[in-house]
Amino acid sequence: MTLTKTARGAGMAIALGAVLALSACSSGPSTSPVEEDTTLPQATPVAPSATPEQTTAEANPDANAALDAYVALEAAQADTIMEAYGDIYSAYSVEPEYPNTVVFTYTFKEALDPEAAAEALESQVDTVDSTCQSVVFPAMEAQGVTPTQQAMFVYLNPDGSELWSHSVSSEDA
Repeated sequence: MTLTKTARGAGMAIALGAVLALSACSSGPSTSPVEEDTTLPQATPVAPSATPEQTTAEANPDANAALDAYVALEAAQADTIMEAYGDIYSAYSVEPEYPNTVVFTYTFKEALDPEAAAEALESQVDTVDSTCQSVVFPAMEAQGVTPTQQAMFVYLNPDGSELWSHSVSSEDA
């Protein structure tokens, strides 16, 4: 039970750390990188599953159901995330990518400089990866997403252009 409750906020915590690090970017161009707050969790995206894996998942509805269960836990937090961070994001979504990848997508409310945003988010990779390994992936596994778990984080400007994405796999440990 504790693991399930922890899982519901896991992706949110990871992604928000990176967003908060970027919030200084939204005020306009800067000649220096955004300061890193090492007390916040970082964001880590995971690459989407390949088409052969999707075909395998289509043949295994139990694998899809397990991933759907985990995504539902994360998606249940969407209103909370938007209430808390609506001044930063205009949209947030969590989607399954079968058979084993959860995709978190965050759209910033204000346009950010792509290079500064990418640099700030990239500086968070170690923290994001660590949080995925210690919190997100165990929660996915508890829902039945096995043997490998993956997460992908995608950050978009308001016009839909991608600022940064990152993928992580439980096999990366």
